[in-house]
Amino acid sequence: RLMALILATRLLLAFLGIFFIKSPWEIFKEFHSYEIWFAVKLSVITSFIATVITIILAIPTAYYLARSKSSFGNFLKIFLDLPMAFPELLTGFLLLLFFGYILQLKNIPFSIYSVIIAQFFVSFPFALKVLYTAFISIDEKYEHISMSLGYSPTETFFKVILPLAKKGIIVAISIAF
Repeated sequence: RLMALILATRLLLAFLGIFFIKSPWEIFKEFHSYEIWFAVKLSVITSFIATVITIILAIPTAYYLARSKSSFGNFLKIFLDLPMAFPELLTGFLLLLFFGYILQLKNIPFSIYSVIIAQFFVSFPFALKVLYTAFISIDEKYEHISMSLGYSPTETFFKVILPLAKKGIIVAISIAF
């Protein structure tokens, strides 16, 4: 408790320190500057695109991992969890090396595409974990019953499994964004 109180006090003092450096009017003007709004718009747009890509790829991957009993599925689960073990700075550095040095793509490393790729690589493992948990909690009996009633595997996935995993999908979207 003492540690939490110290941390909260330190964060509060850091936030209040902003008002001692500049007047409230200057801070208000800074928030309305072109650069700030450009950065906010860029962040929202790239986060939205990265979130869409993350969810589109994480849903089928998590479903496969939840239903897979193969050793490849276990290997893939471990491999896809690796980015969570690395600090974001190291992940960014490795992506910069990969795209700039190894692939020799000169226009990718310092573009909007690199921001989207970096956001994807950071958010994908977290969204995958949430979706994996959502799919693993759905009993496979629902799939078998659905198929015995005449649904195809695709119809079962879209009409039975996804609605049952709706809360997990919403959480994954919020984590990925």
